[in-house]
Amino acid sequence: TRGEMGRLYNSKEGPYARGAPSKDPALRRAQLDLAGELKIPFTTGVLLGVGETEGDLEETLDCIADSQRRYGHVQECIVQPYRPGSRDTWTPDAPYDLERMPAAVALARSRLPEEVVVQVPPNLVAKSPGVLRACLEAGARDLGGISPRDEVNPDYTFPSVGELTAQLAQWGYRLAPRSAVHDRLAPWAFAGRGLS
Repeated sequence: TRGEMGRLYNSKEGPYARGAPSKDPALRRAQLDLAGELKIPFTTGVLLGVGETEGDLEETLDCIADSQRRYGHVQECIVQPYRPGSRDTWTPDAPYDLERMPAAVALARSRLPEEVVVQVPPNLVAKSPGVLRACLEAGARDLGGISPRDEVNPDYTFPSVGELTAQLAQWGYRLAPRSAVHDRLAPWAFAGRGLS
C-alpha cells in the first residue's frame, strides 16, 4: 500500500481528454474531495499547454485551494507542462512555451494555501536551466520523485541527483530527500495501523 495518492486536476476538459472518462473534471474534483474526506495525503496539480486559458488555470488552482481549506490533505501541487512523447496520440497545435512556467508557478503560489508545496518536474524543464531557476525563484519548493525513469513521460529522463544537486547549489538551493508523505500529514498515513 501507499501512504499517499495523487491525480492532476484541470477544471476544464482539454482536447487531450476527449473520450477519456477518467479525465472528466467533475469526477476528478470529486476524487480530490473524497481523498480529503478519507484523510489521504494527496498530491495534485495542473497540466499546462493543453488548451487551458489563464482563467481556467486560476479556476483550477482555486478549486484545489478550496479542497485544501476544507480537508487539509493536499501536500503539493505540481505545475506540469505537457510535453508530447513517443507514446502520445494527441499533440497540441503548438508546444507549451517553457518560458511561461515561472508565471504559472507564481500564480499557483499566490492562490494556494501556504502549506501546499508547489512542485515542478525537473526532467520536463531540464533543457532550460534558466526556467528551472526562475520557477524556484517564483515559489516552487519541490522537484518531485527523481528516478531513473518517468513512467508518465518516459521520453524525458531526469537529471541525476548529482547534477541537480550541483546545479541547485550554484543558485543557493539545497536538494534534500523527503518522504512520499509530508511531515505535517504523517499522522494520517499511520493512523489505525499501530504505528506512530
